[in-house]
Amino acid sequence: MINSISLIGKNGTGKTHILKCLASALQVCHVLTKTSTSKERLEYIEAKNMAHYFKPDFIGNLVSKNIISGISTVDVKIDGKEPLFSFSATSKTTGKIEKDDMNVGLYAF
Repeated sequence: MINSISLIGKNGTGKTHILKCLASALQVCHVLTKTSTSKERLEYIEAKNMAHYFKPDFIGNLVSKNIISGISTVDVKIDGKEPLFSFSATSKTTGKIEKDDMNVGLYAF
């Protein structure tokens, strides 16, 4: 069991972004362990968490305007599972669960 994590890097390399994404993903995992919820509700919760940590006007503002696809993804490995969440530059308040590796399709653990 890992009790601590160290992130080392130069300023502006994304250390804080990684921690914010991880905190958001862990909160969604916590929701999954406590309640049953729909996929749409889970997508909304993840986007709301991302907005809470990053404070954009809209969740889509987190997508770099230089990315050709116009889509950002969050892929976090937790207990050997890798849920994949994405949102586009046009997203206002929700994202999309792209990969159901945590059995999110069951909407509860």
